[in-house]
Amino acid sequence: MLRLIAFAGLAITALGSAPALAQNATFYTVSYFEAGPILAKTAAVALRAYRTDAHKDAFSLEVFQRIDRPNQFVVLGAWTDQKAFEAHAAGETSKKLNAKLETMLAAPVDIRRLAGLD
Repeated sequence: MLRLIAFAGLAITALGSAPALAQNATFYTVSYFEAGPILAKTAAVALRAYRTDAHKDAFSLEVFQRIDRPNQFVVLGAWTDQKAFEAHAAGETSKKLNAKLETMLAAPVDIRRLAGLD
């Protein structure tokens, strides 16, 4: 199942509209969220609000929802550096999202981090 989510994330990355990711960012994150099936709409609203609030911290932040499994989401983030991501992760925006999703998640959040390659 994780392979299907990872493949979907890669397909979204390849087809998504985030061309700014490769320009000035040096640290990237890919987070996979899976909400309970009946909570997909509520989780989508929470993640959209997070995307709006987090744009002040991130170089680029995009949220995608799977079409065939609407309770699965991918958040692609680009940060100026690892410190910027860590500051965001410890900040109010992340805490607010975690509090909202705490009872909705069907599985633990899977976060992948990658430093930019020069």
